[in-house]
Amino acid sequence: MLTANTIVQQNGSPVWRSILTVLLAAAGIAVMVYYNLCDTDCSYLKGELLGIDLKYLGIGFMAVLIVLVMVRQSWLIRIMLAGALGGEIHLIAFQAREDVFCPFCLAFAAILLISYAVQYERPAGGSNAFRKILYLPGEVVMPFLKNLRLPLIGFVLAGYLVMISLFSGSVTPAYGAEGSPVPSFGKGNVEVLVFTDYFCPPCQAVEKDLEPALEEVLKKGKAMVTFVDMPIHAQTPLYAKYFLYAVRAGKDYREAMQARHQLFDLAKGSAPGSDADLTGALQARHVRLAPHDVKPTLQAWDGIIRHYRITSTPTMVVRYSDTDVRTYRGSMEIRNGLESLRKALAPKKAPRKARRARA
Repeated sequence: MLTANTIVQQNGSPVWRSILTVLLAAAGIAVMVYYNLCDTDCSYLKGELLGIDLKYLGIGFMAVLIVLVMVRQSWLIRIMLAGALGGEIHLIAFQAREDVFCPFCLAFAAILLISYAVQYERPAGGSNAFRKILYLPGEVVMPFLKNLRLPLIGFVLAGYLVMISLFSGSVTPAYGAEGSPVPSFGKGNVEVLVFTDYFCPPCQAVEKDLEPALEEVLKKGKAMVTFVDMPIHAQTPLYAKYFLYAVRAGKDYREAMQARHQLFDLAKGSAPGSDADLTGALQARHVRLAPHDVKPTLQAWDGIIRHYRITSTPTMVVRYSDTDVRTYRGSMEIRNGLESLRKALAPKKAPRKARRARA
């Protein structure tokens, strides 16, 4: 006979456990979708399993979990969660090793851990001490093996080994080429480096603030500005190449800024995806191009990205001196950084002379 406050499904699993698992799985999907949309900044912490982006695998994993709850296959749910936790151990270790932590990935890992705790059941007792330790993380009853009870720690280990064997990840974007200086604009004691991606929504949003502010800085002639295109999105290398074509063809920073503006505008709109289409689109907008080998410059960008440990866009670095280097990440910080830059480059007002008192 059931107690008043306990509702159990036909397979013996409490209803609250199923409801919580579905809600957590939905939260996991929401986290990965939000991460994929890049609503805050576009972090280059890329991970794949057999060539499939982990974000999509995470969404698919949680969707399967919801289906398994609906068909009441709690034993499969426990196996999947245990294996996923094993994989997360390797992924978190990877982030720690690279010293770059993705908040979305950590949130997803926390959801997995909570889901595992929700599905946890105290293992059957036993007199053997080793068996107690082995089964402490939980157990699963295999219905097709005559209800054989297996320790979930084995599936955790299996997930860890699969991730070690099949996972490929990277933190720093790479174009892959030979070294060469990067084109910069203006001159002065202050150096401004802007790291963006044409297809990153936050970069597109902050561009309306960057353009006038950087033009103002360049007109004053007190700072040197360098643009570094981060190859986060698949089409960015193509757009970066045409930015460099425009820089080579242009006479000064004004033409470079105009080309950059047009590339951002195209990325937000029709997003031409081939050399021919992008060439035609830029020429229709009166952007001059001078094709050349851009590989050396791309490699130089790689060096700058590594030197400043840039892992997300948009990011702005301002070097006021060798000992005063300020990094601004995300739209809000960059806007604050631009305001600080304006104040730092503003003409210093001469102190007022004190008036002599009349006798």
